[in-house]
Amino acid sequence: MSLWRQDSRLRIYLDDEKVLDLPRAFAGKNYNTLVLNVNMSHINYYVSNIVLASEAGADTRHKLLETGSFTTSDILFDTGKASLQASSFPILDEIGEVMKTNPSKQLTIIGHTDSDGSDAANQKLSEQRAESVKTYLMYKHNIDSKQMTTLGKGESQPVASGNSAADKAKNRRVEFLLN
Repeated sequence: MSLWRQDSRLRIYLDDEKVLDLPRAFAGKNYNTLVLNVNMSHINYYVSNIVLASEAGADTRHKLLETGSFTTSDILFDTGKASLQASSFPILDEIGEVMKTNPSKQLTIIGHTDSDGSDAANQKLSEQRAESVKTYLMYKHNIDSKQMTTLGKGESQPVASGNSAADKAKNRRVEFLLN
């Protein structure tokens, strides 16, 4: 179980799946006690190893809504393919929530690759990866396809030199623009 407080918002996760999101849970209040009550056949359950994070960064939703853009290298694909890896789903689910709660907004999804392979292959791969993200949002979150457009930039706009594995990972990214 994970609890994440960010300003007045409280999120609760069970096994890395968000089960509760309260945008105004703290609204000017400061709590110092957590009580969990589970009653199943009169068996008591205890929660231990609670860790309070000292500071949480801005979430994806906030970055996208406040700045109109969000770029991440944490959306992962199988090597040389457009198949999304499951570790990408939490970020994509946050993007999906933004789009569901803002149906008048348009989202541009831009795929970028590293420089391994030919320019033409990387261009095609970046386009396919952007389409894969769009497809996930359409089917998992019922976002209208007309609300999203995709672009592929291939290896044409690197953000790092690409000389090391870490730099290549930075260049493999997905960019979201909200209009």
